[in-house]
Amino acid sequence: PCLRSFVCGKLGEMLAHVRAHALHPWIYPLVAVAAYAGARRAELLRARLGDVDLEAGSITLRERKRSKSRKTTRRVPLSTDLRQVLAEWIAAHPGGPMLFAAPAVVARSRKRGAGDAPGEALTLHEVRHHFDRTLAGSRWEAVPGLHTLRHSFISALASRGVDQRLIDEFAGHSTEEQRKRYRHLYPDVQARAIKQVFG
Repeated sequence: PCLRSFVCGKLGEMLAHVRAHALHPWIYPLVAVAAYAGARRAELLRARLGDVDLEAGSITLRERKRSKSRKTTRRVPLSTDLRQVLAEWIAAHPGGPMLFAAPAVVARSRKRGAGDAPGEALTLHEVRHHFDRTLAGSRWEAVPGLHTLRHSFISALASRGVDQRLIDEFAGHSTEEQRKRYRHLYPDVQARAIKQVFG
């Protein structure tokens, strides 16, 4: 809880650090979507350019966890900052159908090498390596991975008293166990709810 709260409270500063220190242009927008839309790492890698609707102000995330029998999606509204980030990224996109794609060669990639075409999907290894490398030596070095930003996103919504049904929709939660993970973090929100009704 301390780490999640810290990341959430300093999110703007952390993203500014990522933007200033990222070695590749895809890193910052990918981290921003994790932070501002609560996307899982695998959902970031599955995202396609057509999943971003800048005019409507939303991103569609392709899920795998909610149902094992069929593919599902969820739509998350874009904050003002995230819409701007994605507009800039799409304008500079290297090509191909995937939202987060790289040029032909990416350092330390187990997949990409000379002769590969630009615009290919990123690998889990590339994302993990470059996220860690971007934060290395900074005050956010202890952040264990992108999933922390998803937790921060959900915790921030819960702390502001956002309706649980909306949180479920944005985060793709489908079980009571998932919901309970965040409710206990902000008992003051629960106390305010009781006071608003009963005084």
